[in-house]
Amino acid sequence: MTWRRFKVLLKHLPADSATARAVGQSGHTTTDLLIMDVWSALTGKPHPARPKPSAQRPASSPEREARLADARRRAAARQAAIVAGQIA
Repeated sequence: MTWRRFKVLLKHLPADSATARAVGQSGHTTTDLLIMDVWSALTGKPHPARPKPSAQRPASSPEREARLADARRRAAARQAAIVAGQIA
């Protein structure tokens, strides 16, 4: 079995399985979460069993922004070369 296959199998386990909970899934199905959202909309309060949001990603650093801008510039240049027929 490949690592990719293993990852796919883990990802698609039922939400209430012990293995899914052990690897960090909340144990709630999509239906459960939607019902919690409806309850919250009707009562105006967050559902008590609703999972807490995960920590927000930290703000980007200037170095990361510079790398992203460079990658976008290179991608745009490559796409232009493909459109111009320079790259097949």
